[in-house]
Amino acid sequence: MSQSAGFENANGRLSKKAHSDILSQVGAITDEIESIQMEKLDKVSHEELKNDRYMAKLNLTRQENKHRFLQAERQDERMDATTIHQCLQEVKDAEIHLREVETKMHESSAKTHAEEATLLRLKIEYHQLMALLFDIPIATVLPIIISR
Repeated sequence: MSQSAGFENANGRLSKKAHSDILSQVGAITDEIESIQMEKLDKVSHEELKNDRYMAKLNLTRQENKHRFLQAERQDERMDATTIHQCLQEVKDAEIHLREVETKMHESSAKTHAEEATLLRLKIEYHQLMALLFDIPIATVLPIIISR
């Protein structure tokens, strides 16, 4: 026999009290099940929140690391650019110095040639005067001047 057999009346139906007791037991079990489900949901929600928080921390750390890496990379690029610029500047400075020295050399050479030309003119003039003084033909004096 089942438990509910003692609560049946003559018609085979449950008495009101038995029916009420069963309903209250079903309600208590339902409440207990809901309570357990809520605890599980709370626990799941708590675990999900912990997971979300952990993921947010990981993402923040990843972004900070990426930011530091990019900063270091940009710093390296700036240093490389500075080094390249400095080397190019040194090459330009050396070229400028070379051109200045070449210019001075050409100016000095031009000055030397001008002085040599003046000296030759003076020699010619001297020999012409000497030729006139000693009555010697100039054609005979010119080869002597040129050979010296």
